[in-house]
This record gives sequence, C-alpha cells and structure tokens, in this order.
Amino acid sequence: GKISHFNLINLYTNSNFFDGIDLPIGDLENKAIGARNFAAHGSINESKTSILEQHKLAMAYETLISRVILKLIGYSGNYVDYGTLRYPERDINCPVGGDFIAKDCK
Repeated sequence: GKISHFNLINLYTNSNFFDGIDLPIGDLENKAIGARNFAAHGSINESKTSILEQHKLAMAYETLISRVILKLIGYSGNYVDYGTLRYPERDINCPVGGDFIAKDCK
C-alpha cells in the first residue's frame, strides 16, 4: 500500500506521492524528509545539526506522517502542528511550520 513505501520517498526526485493524495507540503516538511534519518534512527552524534533543530525536524516529520494518514482516510478538518512552537491547529491542507497563527493557506 501507499504507507508501506513512505520511507522510500525522496522528494528531491519524486513528489508524485504527495501530489497523488492532494497533500501540499512545505519547506520544513521537505527538510524533515531530507533529514529523516535523525528522526528514524537517532543519529545525533553523526550530525552537525543542533539537537534542538533535530527535534524540530523530527516533530515535523512525525506530523507529516500524521497528515498523510489523515488524508488517506479522507479526513478534511484541522490537525495539530507539532512542528511549530505552541502547536497551532492547521487545516489538513496547510503544511507544517510557518506562523504561530494558522492562516488559510489553501
């Protein structure tokens, strides 16, 4: 299924997965996917990225996975953006990150 191949996604070469489920993703999510080994394997010692930045990327990646699952089951409401300080609610079609106050970003 679609979720079983989530770890194979490389946005730098193919964004068809997200286009196919009509899920816009933002810069923070792209960066989180590029750095997903930090989140998936905890490779803190091998990285020159700060622990705080790694945590932010891990939270953005986890939130992106939640958005994907919600989108796949047909959800169309708000989600909690754990990749942004103060955890704002955003429309499912609004990417992780950005302003503290969710804006209409459709």
